[in-house]
Amino acid sequence: MKKTKFTAIDLLIVIFLVLVIAFGFLKMKSIISDGGQTQKVRFCVLATNVDEGMQDIISVGDEVSISLKEKAYATVTNVTETQHFEDSFSANLGRYVSQSVIGKSDVLVELECMANVSDNEILNGNVPIRVGEESYIHGKGYSLHGYIVIAEETED
Repeated sequence: MKKTKFTAIDLLIVIFLVLVIAFGFLKMKSIISDGGQTQKVRFCVLATNVDEGMQDIISVGDEVSISLKEKAYATVTNVTETQHFEDSFSANLGRYVSQSVIGKSDVLVELECMANVSDNEILNGNVPIRVGEESYIHGKGYSLHGYIVIAEETED
């Protein structure tokens, strides 16, 4: 009787099959599981080192897209613009100093949208809303790139 050997290729096939089954299980679990409830979410996107005057272009009440690829929208509730500062090493002082950059500013855009809120995530369509997540804001005549710095669900 001929004895078969278990080879490295066989091991790779088994690992691949286990990964495919685990991926399918997780996908089915997310489809079947409770998607959470839809409620109003407020979040802030901070865009740094943008041209001065962005606050004049962005209007409160604008409906903006918050993703490059997905259809996810939010409404602007407030815009705050502050002077942009950069740290540089001063050889004379022997330490880092903060200096303002002429013509540049930091823009904090406060947004509000309806999103699916569950115990472990907040989703606007397929776009996750979580602190530290990269976000794009596209409105009529402007586009910003920044990061979400505040995210909270509201009681409204």
